[in-house]
This record gives sequence, C-alpha cells and structure tokens, in this order.
Amino acid sequence: MRDKITNKIPVENNDGITIANLIPISFNEFDLKHIAKLLSKWRNNNKNCFLTEFEVTEDSTLSWINNFWLSSDNQELFLVEFENRFVGHFGYKNLTESSVLLDNAIRGEPGGEAKLFYYVGLTLIDWIFKNTSVNRIDGAVFDDNIPAIMMNRQLGFEGWEKVILKKVKDKNNISWQKTVNPNEHDELRSMFEIHINRINWKHR
Repeated sequence: MRDKITNKIPVENNDGITIANLIPISFNEFDLKHIAKLLSKWRNNNKNCFLTEFEVTEDSTLSWINNFWLSSDNQELFLVEFENRFVGHFGYKNLTESSVLLDNAIRGEPGGEAKLFYYVGLTLIDWIFKNTSVNRIDGAVFDDNIPAIMMNRQLGFEGWEKVILKKVKDKNNISWQKTVNPNEHDELRSMFEIHINRINWKHR
C-alpha cells in the first residue's frame, strides 16, 4: 500500500524528451466535475473494451471517483496530459505488497504521437516497480483488441493465457464472466491474461 500521489509524472520517449504527463486523479487542483464529464464520455465511447458494460453518466462517474478511486490507497487513476489538455487515462488497482493489476487504459482524444500510450505504459510500469514492492504486474486484454495486444507485447507482457468469457445480462447491465463449460446458447468472447515480472523488467 502507499499514499496517494500528488505530483505529475513525466512521460518520456526513447530520446528522453517529455511528450506528456501522468497526473493522478487525486491531484488537488482538479475540477472533478470536469474530469467526470471527460471520463464518462470516454467510458461510453469504449464500452466494448471493459468487462462490464452500462450507461455511464457524469453524476455516476463523479460518485465513482469520490467513493472508489479516492477512497482507497491500493489504486490510482492517471490522466494523460498532452499540451495542457487531457487525452485519456491509465491506472492500476488491487495493489498488494506482491502484485498489482494494470487497468483502465483509454485513449479518449486525438493528440500526441502514434506511440503515446506505449510510452505512457512504459512510464507507469517503470514507476510502479520503482515506487512499490510488487514483483508482478498483471493485465488483461480482449483477444479482438489488436492495437492493445500489439502495445502490450511491445511493453513486454508475458503469459498470454487465453480465457473464455460468457455474456451475462442483468437488467440494463452487461458483464463478461469467465466460464470453463459454456453451452451452445452462450454469447462468448475471449481474453488474454498477461503479466510482467520485476526480474525481467529492463526498461530503465
């Protein structure tokens, strides 16, 4: 576990040039209503990239920020700042002494170089290994999300264990849940579970 982060983290390319910043959502200068507006728009535009699908509102997102992300020290969500505007976010959750789950990667707006989120991912992984005790960073990616698969392979993720998911509907919500014995009527997707071990991390 660790205290909430209060400073910006520079994102550098291979030439050592700062091309963006990671700013924690707990940054005390943020207008959280504005942040909730951006996050709800990005989430609704990228529903198929998540294990849960539901209609997100600005009010529900603001409540989620205050009651989920800001209420625990085992997770953090970073906004990606490019030229003084926000173009997406990346984060982690389920932080323990030994592992953490990399999560919530969305590029919500155009801007920056094509490999911006690759460098964001490198920066976040490197920062986690330098500032926490974890030996393993976990991740997950749908097997039909080709850009995300390519980026995560470039980042050095290993494992690539394929798991089957079935679609579960509950009123207006949809979730994709692991299954080992699907039936012929199930609507299915597949997901890769991946990881990076500290001992193999050689970025910086």
